[in-house]
This record gives sequence, structure tokens and C-alpha cells, in this order.
Amino acid sequence: MFDTGDHVHNAFSWIATRMHFLARTMFPPFCVGCGNPGQWICETCTPKILIPAQEECMVCRAYSSKFKTHVSCRATSPLDRVVSCWKYNDHAKRVMHRFKYSYRYDLAQELAKNAIPYLLPYLSRNTVFVPVPSTRSRDAKRGFNQSSMLAKELARWSSRGVVKNLLSRKETTTHQAGSSRSERLELDAEQFNFTACDLPKTAALVLVDDVCTTGATLSACARKLTEEGFTNVSAVALFRGAQRSRFSTQPPLPRKID
Repeated sequence: MFDTGDHVHNAFSWIATRMHFLARTMFPPFCVGCGNPGQWICETCTPKILIPAQEECMVCRAYSSKFKTHVSCRATSPLDRVVSCWKYNDHAKRVMHRFKYSYRYDLAQELAKNAIPYLLPYLSRNTVFVPVPSTRSRDAKRGFNQSSMLAKELARWSSRGVVKNLLSRKETTTHQAGSSRSERLELDAEQFNFTACDLPKTAALVLVDDVCTTGATLSACARKLTEEGFTNVSAVALFRGAQRSRFSTQPPLPRKID
């Protein structure tokens, strides 16, 4: 039977791929900070664009060593930890806008390469990256899933595994951009579908997302995975939304990179 959804999705993906090729050929990378050609984030602008995120609990946003989820917060989220690389400032927003809406897929490679030094201390040898899914219609409209591209590049740079289609998102799910905090936190695991696979239940699954704000999407995905029997689920996000918790009693600590 002819699947109109597949046809439309493939058509949009084809168009997006061609747009990326044209953009890369006709408009080479230039720094989003200073505008100089050659790199998306030049060495001079890196310190003001990629500012290390504070180690904190994803749920309450109070300080937590190595991004561990506080025991008292585990009732809200089953995630062991959510490692965020950088703060989501205005420069970072421009970077992500280029990536997501200007067909600059090569940014996924550059962001993943810069993220690996932050993430390696938290990755075990049996780590498997799992991208946070978007709805099929949104993937078709954009032509790609940015989390899937990031997961692929993180796996390549870290020599770990990746499973792209372990989770899928139902079309009834409301898009998160512009939603209030309470609306985001209402996300439920039932809004995601699980695809059976051969992964052992003890595999170290690491969900991948571009930006973590409330963490509701990551928590809902993790809840779905734990419902399926997986016992080791954490997450990484390139950027952490700028929401300072009034419960935090310790100042940001300098990040140590081994």
C-alpha cells in the first residue's frame, strides 16, 4: 500500500539535503560570533559562545557534582544525570538557529567535536546514544532531526554506538518551543513509542538533545525506556537553558576536563 507519509518525508529530506549542499557550496562557514570566514565558531569567539554549564541537578537545578540527579528528585525523573556542555546564551541561540533552520548540517560535526571533551568522562565503553525523537511531520517539514544528527556525530567522535529509531514521537505531541514550563512538564512517557531491539537491558543508554530547558522531554523519554526494562539511562544536552534556581546555594564551579 502506498504510504503518503513516507513519500512526503522522503521528498522533504531530499530537498533539505540539496539545500545543505547548495548552502555549503555557495556560502562557506563563517563565525557566528565575529563573521570571519573559515569556521562556524572561531578560536577567538569560542570562549564567549561555548561557555561551560554549571554542574547541577536537572530537576531542581541546585548544584550537583557531576550533574547527578539528586535522590530526592528521582521521583520526578528517572535520569541518572543530564550532562550539559554549555550555557544557552544569545550566541548559542544563533548557532542553533543556523543548524536547525538554515540547512547547515556541518554544524552538527563541529558541535559534537567540541562537546566530546566535556562528555567523555561520563561515557562508559558500552554507551549507546539514543536521539530524542521529533514528530514525523516536524522531521518532514525540517528535513531532518537535529538530535539524530548530533547523536550520530557524538557516536562517531567518541567511538560509541547509536540507535536512531529506538524511540518515536506520536503526532499528537505538542511542539515544545514557546510552551510554558507547566505545559512542558506535563509531557508523559505515553507520548513516545518504543521499538523493540536487541540491546541488553543493562546497556548504558544516553539520550541526546540539543537544548535542555525544563528537562521534561528527556525525562519522558527516560521514563519510557525504564518502563521497557532499561536500568541505566542518562542524557546529554549541548546547551542548558538559562534558568537559575533560587534553591542553589553554591556558585558555579569551574569545569574540569580530563
